[in-house]
Amino acid sequence: MSSATQAGERPGDLWPDHVNHSVPDLERARDRMVALGFLVTPRSDQLAPDADGKLVRTGMANHCVMLGRGYIELSGAILDDTPAVRGLRDTLARHVGVHLLALGTPDPAFQAERLPQAGFAPATLMNYQRLVEAADRSEQLARFTLAFAPRELVPEARLLTVRHETPELLWQERWLGHPNGVTGLQEVVYAAADLPASVERLSRYVGVEPQPGTIGMALPLARGRLSVLPAGQAAALFAPLPGAPCTAGYVLGTDDLDALVQFLKARSVALSGQGAGWLAVAGGEALGSHIYFAEPGAKLPWH
Repeated sequence: MSSATQAGERPGDLWPDHVNHSVPDLERARDRMVALGFLVTPRSDQLAPDADGKLVRTGMANHCVMLGRGYIELSGAILDDTPAVRGLRDTLARHVGVHLLALGTPDPAFQAERLPQAGFAPATLMNYQRLVEAADRSEQLARFTLAFAPRELVPEARLLTVRHETPELLWQERWLGHPNGVTGLQEVVYAAADLPASVERLSRYVGVEPQPGTIGMALPLARGRLSVLPAGQAAALFAPLPGAPCTAGYVLGTDDLDALVQFLKARSVALSGQGAGWLAVAGGEALGSHIYFAEPGAKLPWH
């Protein structure tokens, strides 16, 4: 399984494709993920066309944690001074952690056309590429079609929609059997300084009606969900919380929480919270943001 388009999906369907951690030290972030029991892909240097259309390195690179559903991306600088690296520094000045959510879609052009109808400025369609190591160890170009929303219109996080044109290069079997048993990306959680405003804005962006949770509001997607919590209550569940609005963290699925608890205990990984069917781990200085792990049907504190 993957976050690639599946049979029967409609143009307006959305799901959490991946979250992106902006980090100051790419290899330290990678090591933290390994300590949590994830398989991490080799470094992939990001490319973009220059004025002549030639692909050049942006100065940024990433590692990925590929899951049965969705993935986690770690992004950091490998050069000293490029426009992309300067953008990363501005991002890190706010906080280390998740600043971007990519929503999977079968039709990025549909999403780009829908956003102005929902009261947003037009999204920018972009063909994006990056180098990845294929299963045969050759270096190949993974290709994506993206629709970016204007950054200032959704302050909770940078949002984009994506369709994977070469999913087989990302979801390779060798990267999917994680020692910790995690199965997929289920949910992304935002902390809101103004809950009604954040919910209204995100609801228009994804095109679904919000539903009340125990704390805050939920936005159910074709697969998975987004949750929006008041900053004060989010701070108790995702401490330390950066200044809201922000991405507080995300939820990963596991089929065997007891085994995960024993696995993390054996690695001396401290838990920041635990309940019936779920546990939480802080990303710390290396990753930022919080990661919750939940069994199917688990009722998380805000659900």
